[in-house]
This record gives sequence, structure tokens and C-alpha cells, in this order.
Amino acid sequence: MIIDLHAHLGEDVVFDEEQTEEELITAYQENHVGGAIVQPYLPRIYMEDHRQIHDRI
Repeated sequence: MIIDLHAHLGEDVVFDEEQTEEELITAYQENHVGGAIVQPYLPRIYMEDHRQIHDRI
């Protein structure tokens, strides 16, 4: 089984990137990845933004 040990989800305001759940799941299914350790990208500095991305994870 392949496990991705460093995945990101959400919006990164530093590098202007975004990764959705659907994109991660699709890439994992296509590449036979069975699991991942997912952490948030760096959202805006507001606590609610941090709370929302952690709830998604």
C-alpha cells in the first residue's frame, strides 16, 4: 500500500495555490495511493479560516 506522507489541502495564500479534496482523491485513485497524511496549506491569518480548513481535513 502506498501512503502519501505529506499532502496539503485548501488555499495557500503564500504561493497562491489551491488543492481540493476532489483533486487529491482523484490523483490518489489514479496512482493507487491508499492513504495520506493531510495538512492545511497556509490560509489567511483569520482564526475562522484556520478552523474551516481543519474541519475539512
